[in-house]
Amino acid sequence: MRSLKSLFLKYRSNLIVVFSLLLIGIALISIYYTLEVRVTSNDECLWEPKKINKDSTAIFFNLVKVDGVTWNAGIRNGDQLLEIDNNLLKDRFHAQIILNEFASGDYADYKVKRDGKIFTTKVYVKKLIQFGDLAGAISALFWMLIAFIVLMGKPDGKIHRLFFILGVLSVLTTLHILIPMLSFYEFFTDYGLLAILIGSFWLIGMCFIPFLNNYFFWNFPAPFKFAEKGWVKKIVFLLPAVLSVLAILIAVLTF
Repeated sequence: MRSLKSLFLKYRSNLIVVFSLLLIGIALISIYYTLEVRVTSNDECLWEPKKINKDSTAIFFNLVKVDGVTWNAGIRNGDQLLEIDNNLLKDRFHAQIILNEFASGDYADYKVKRDGKIFTTKVYVKKLIQFGDLAGAISALFWMLIAFIVLMGKPDGKIHRLFFILGVLSVLTTLHILIPMLSFYEFFTDYGLLAILIGSFWLIGMCFIPFLNNYFFWNFPAPFKFAEKGWVKKIVFLLPAVLSVLAILIAVLTF
């Protein structure tokens, strides 16, 4: 046991560097996915689902932006969307998945029904960046960079280690960017173990970060007396650990 501890202390700086580079890489990948992969196609209108009968739902246009891409294609409020690029639409989520496959600047073929008449028109595709995800990924990157510098300055410092752990958790919470929410099940079917690992680490980050964030500020800049009690530390670490396990189990069993 002592030999393992001495070996860890000997290579601790190297391990911190490697681990930090891995997490910085994950943050950079999250930023890339936000800017290039998880961008959402936007046709500047609202798709409203309406029940046609017990087993069928239709998609109707509403709040079509005047002089927007859908308006310029001749589509108006109340028109029904039948197909995109010759694909019959099951619902608006299915429609969004199809539209997301088009690159910015492409034209998508919309088959539309108005007053019993059907016509086809081309709609210019715009892309919408999820700025909330982008802000989160950039914040995680900077937090991780600062946390690396802080921990390398004083690896044995309690506050320094807590700050580093928060940097790790902030990166883990960005992993949801890698998961396509509109084709969630397909992602886990296609990528198997990798998808499970991504989802699990994201859940761990989400469960731990609120507890550790509070615990950090209970100790910094000056510790509260109650934060120094052993039972507080146990709750701060054990409760999110239990929640993480339960969340992963529920996710696996539900899937």
